[in-house]
Amino acid sequence: MKQMFLVELSVMTVLILLCIFRTKRSRKKIAHSVVVVLLAIVIPLLGNIVIASSDDPVICNAGYQLFLIGTNLVIFTLIDFTLQYCAYPPLKRISRVIFTAVLIGDSISVFLNNIFMHCYLLEEQTLETGEIYYVLDSKPGHLIHLAISAVLLVFIASLYLWKIFKSPRLYLERYLVIFLCIVFVALCEYYNVLMDRTIDHSMVGLAIGGILVYFFAIEYRQLFLKMALHDLLVTNMSDAVIFFDKDGRAIYANKAAGSMFGIFRENLDQSAQLLGEDITGRTFLEDGMQVRSDFRIQSEVGAGNDKRFYDVTCQRMEDRRGNYVGALFGIKDYTEVEQGRRERLFRQTHDQLTGMVNKEMFIDLVSQALNQEPDEDYVMILSDIADFKIINDIYGRETGDCILLGIAGSIRALANERTIYCRWGGDQFAAFARKTDITPRMLEMKIREGMRSGANKSFKYPVVVHAGYYEVSEKMIPVSVMVDRCIMAIAMVHDDYQRIVSVYDEELRQKRLWEQRINAELDDALRERQIFPYLQPQYSGENELTGAEVLVRWQHPSEGFLAPYRFIPILEKNGMIVKVDEHIWEEACRILSSWKGTQKEMLHLSVNISPKDFYFIDIYETFTKLVEKYGLNPGRLHLEITETVVMNDASENIRTINRLREYGFIVEMDDFGSGYSSLNLLRDMPVDVLKIDMAFLGKTTHPKKAETILNNIIELAHQLNMISIAEGIELKNQLDMLKQMGCNVFQGYYFAKPMPLQDFEKLAA
Repeated sequence: MKQMFLVELSVMTVLILLCIFRTKRSRKKIAHSVVVVLLAIVIPLLGNIVIASSDDPVICNAGYQLFLIGTNLVIFTLIDFTLQYCAYPPLKRISRVIFTAVLIGDSISVFLNNIFMHCYLLEEQTLETGEIYYVLDSKPGHLIHLAISAVLLVFIASLYLWKIFKSPRLYLERYLVIFLCIVFVALCEYYNVLMDRTIDHSMVGLAIGGILVYFFAIEYRQLFLKMALHDLLVTNMSDAVIFFDKDGRAIYANKAAGSMFGIFRENLDQSAQLLGEDITGRTFLEDGMQVRSDFRIQSEVGAGNDKRFYDVTCQRMEDRRGNYVGALFGIKDYTEVEQGRRERLFRQTHDQLTGMVNKEMFIDLVSQALNQEPDEDYVMILSDIADFKIINDIYGRETGDCILLGIAGSIRALANERTIYCRWGGDQFAAFARKTDITPRMLEMKIREGMRSGANKSFKYPVVVHAGYYEVSEKMIPVSVMVDRCIMAIAMVHDDYQRIVSVYDEELRQKRLWEQRINAELDDALRERQIFPYLQPQYSGENELTGAEVLVRWQHPSEGFLAPYRFIPILEKNGMIVKVDEHIWEEACRILSSWKGTQKEMLHLSVNISPKDFYFIDIYETFTKLVEKYGLNPGRLHLEITETVVMNDASENIRTINRLREYGFIVEMDDFGSGYSSLNLLRDMPVDVLKIDMAFLGKTTHPKKAETILNNIIELAHQLNMISIAEGIELKNQLDMLKQMGCNVFQGYYFAKPMPLQDFEKLAA
């Protein structure tokens, strides 16, 4: 029996030493305390090995002392381990002093037994095998030792019980298993005492307890937490998780599966039907087929506002041998995310008021259509509301929005599924369609119907819509250029309320190209003096040359001699006429300067001032600096203005004109009678000369009335101390009539056409 007991103790000792070796390799904070506990357990084991291996009472007594003192050390290290494992740092500091004192005192008592024999006596017993084995005959000191051990073990067990009741279920087993180990060791020890067993097999229990402490403190806790956390996470995660076995039967579903699809423990067998084929993506659930491979799908279930979006993953599950055991479905409901994404995308690509696609999206869609069907004939259409800013100003933004919504509705009614349309911006709408779907006539009819039946009924202001229509002949040009061509077409009818649709053609394109060319080449033309002055002579009633009007001409290097109508209106429109005017003004001053000291010194030159000049430059400063630069008498430089100059920003422009007159310039009113002349204009206009265009007579069907009015204008000019100049005289009878009316100065083809400077100087010689 002793030999068997020795083998048990040796095996337990080796196992404890292996546990110590593995624990020392652990990086856990508790590892050091576990090592100390295991080393302490080795001491009573060694004491029992000494007892079981010897028949000498002295040696056996030493073994018992090693055993008893070792049990005290085990209890002390177990207390230290428990306080750290259960996280009682304040209690640890207090208890260390108390328990150390108690256990040291008990250990001293055991050691002094050699002198006082107050703890135990050794009693020789013969085992059934005939072997001698010394057992303890307990005395009061030993009973005190057992009582102290019992109290301390109860204290340790109570600490674990407290943590068991206070800790979350997830951590329950962490403390429960250690508590059970302590109870197991205590039961083994006290069972041996109560049963008065000869050989103390409780040491095997103590070793087993130490091994269990090692396992649950170092190894098992991680495994348990992994499984517990996994179960907790899967159960409470927001994604649905459903596991199907190899036969396609659902055997597990978490809470999210119930809230999403109504799959609960009671109806797991109906999981495939509740999910639907749109989500499962395969039919293996119904047929018990194996999943060949993992897959992922995105499903859209339902329609309208009830539509849901799911991201579904299916993972094929296999055991370590590679055998198929089932499939794990993970289903994420990303409806809110997808709806938010689509809403953001809609806001980025659509107009908020009308719900139509915006300009950027329209360009993309048109480009795609052109790439997909390049041989199809298409048209680009752009609509524009005439004077929409005025409508907004008079009736308010809300009414303006109602008009825009009405037009958007008309466009939707006109379009078919192949038509691409958008709100291009502001009050402009664009549409891209097949040529066979929308003709100019059809478009005009629909627009007129909308104008008669739409927003016009809610208020009196007429809503007039114009549309540009472009047959897409060049499919490689940018979409924005196609729309620009529609805008060019609208510009042709913008002020015409009778014409609704304007079709872009090659003539419009050439006109636009010519405008761009003029704008691009102007600076070079001025620098290279391709633009220069022409002079048209002016004569008095006695046929004496009094001066000339300075006109502008352009000798183009490739186009030849350009008539003014080919470039002046273009420059007037974009404001670049200012550069030309400044150039011609300086040329006129240079000519007058060259005439000083000659017989032409008394002649004057009249230069034109565009209304745009008043906006872009300081007229007063410009002219005063010019005459100072060339040393001229300002009275020899006449300044021709139009009625528009006075009508636009009248007070400021009149102030400028008065300053010029005070400086000495002669101011002429050009083309009086051809615009919106009035007596008020004559009353307020600070001018010295009235220029009357003879076209005034040619535009009327009542020539006698026209002559009467012309006669009164000339007479009125005399009474206002103004000089009158008649231009455009082509016939002698016109000249005679004007002389009879008292006109002062004459200009026209009857005398001479505009001519180069050299020809004029010969004429004046």
